[in-house]
Amino acid sequence: MSPVQKTADTALKAPFQPHEAPKKHLSRLAKEIRGQGIVEYVLMLALVALAVVAGEQSFACQVECAFENEANQLEQIIMKGKKIPPGQAKKCSKKCA
Repeated sequence: MSPVQKTADTALKAPFQPHEAPKKHLSRLAKEIRGQGIVEYVLMLALVALAVVAGEQSFACQVECAFENEANQLEQIIMKGKKIPPGQAKKCSKKCA
């Protein structure tokens, strides 16, 4: 391998220099695929995290409504000594999506 070939090989692998032209750097980044896998995993992780947060909020609202309904029935039994007839129970005060 000649010194010219060694220089050409090391020039391709050289780290980004701040004085490089941005267009040259962007074209080099477009050709580079080494970091592509980690970016895809991070994007998928972010998407899954977003779905989990949205699902958790909906689930939490439904659980809160269930506890509120049970608390209302228990209060009715303790205060008045009888169960609330079916269909006459208070509706949940939350608006779950």
